[in-house]
Amino acid sequence: MNTDPAVDEFIARIENFPKPQNPGQRRRLWEAARALQTRIEDENTTQHRILGSPLLLIVSRLASDLGIFNALIDNVTPSSVPDLAVRCKVDERLLARILRYLSSQHLVTESSPSHFTTSVLTRTLAKPAYAAGLRFAHECILPATSAAPAFFESTHYAHPTSPTNTPFQLGQGVSDHMFTWLKQRPALEADFNAMMAETHRWQRSVWEQLPLPAVLADRAAAFPDRTTVETTPSRPLFVDIGGGTGRTCKELKEAFPHLPGRIINQDRAPALAAGLTVDGLEHMEHDFFTPQPITGARVYYLRRVLHNWPRAKCVEILTHCVAAMAADSLLMIDEIVLPERGAHWHLAYADFTMMALFGGGCRSRAEFEGICKEVGLRVVREFVYMVESGETALVAEKV
Repeated sequence: MNTDPAVDEFIARIENFPKPQNPGQRRRLWEAARALQTRIEDENTTQHRILGSPLLLIVSRLASDLGIFNALIDNVTPSSVPDLAVRCKVDERLLARILRYLSSQHLVTESSPSHFTTSVLTRTLAKPAYAAGLRFAHECILPATSAAPAFFESTHYAHPTSPTNTPFQLGQGVSDHMFTWLKQRPALEADFNAMMAETHRWQRSVWEQLPLPAVLADRAAAFPDRTTVETTPSRPLFVDIGGGTGRTCKELKEAFPHLPGRIINQDRAPALAAGLTVDGLEHMEHDFFTPQPITGARVYYLRRVLHNWPRAKCVEILTHCVAAMAADSLLMIDEIVLPERGAHWHLAYADFTMMALFGGGCRSRAEFEGICKEVGLRVVREFVYMVESGETALVAEKV
């Protein structure tokens, strides 16, 4: 069969195409390349790609445990399989199979027969936080998602409604909530925390796009008879419910240092044990399934809380918030908000994973509006501050 010179030319351009420095262009190019792969692959390739997908996590975990990525980084020249086997304390035959697979996935480079070196991805996988993520995904997420077919068959394909009756419990053979189970495994909990800390490092602050002083001024203007109360320093300004160490509160103080009022970070005791020490930041132990002790705050804020819970639990959490709100208070829900169509695969992955672990999941704006309406709230504004990952702050007021 004759070859098309234009295709050969295109392949040559791809093989030598430099990595774009602009993040937006880099994402677009990656998505275009992925879409091209899907369009041109044949049925046999599709079958093998899907059937083999679990191996990517499993073999990467093996390589990480053996220290293969770090061993390759430490060598400035390619390493032979026998040499690497001695350094990593692994059977040569097993190591050869691991390296062969890693090379096929471009996680390492086979420079010559039985000799391997780093690829552009090796250093990423060698980072401690990414190694922690591999362990957590393999030991917690993979068993849950693998159990999903059997779980849903047993429920006649009903969506989970309880956080303790999900694919996670079936996959692990337990009845505990995922976080209860995790607390009993300190090493894995440390891996989870390291993974989440790395995730947070890449996230932008909501205050880059949400002009809180202007939002508060607009809200105060709707209540002219309460103007003097609005600016009273003793009135709680901001309550971060389930705020962990207080990172968002710290960012708020840095972004808007002159806003008056108390800033309060709430969470359970273990999270507060690592709470940030910031002038003017109060830490308060609180379980968001109990009545909210801070009443009449100007803003109540929930970041990445609701996606961990089924709808009924979300209603319960928000009901406590509404009971504490004054007429002019605002509730801010900072979550991944799914688009109505064309969700990025990162979002779809997060959505399914949250469902498998907790019975929760990512939600669309319409779904959040429905939950808010049920508890007497109305979503009035939205601020998208990370378009690529759907990070959005929804602002709601009492009806």
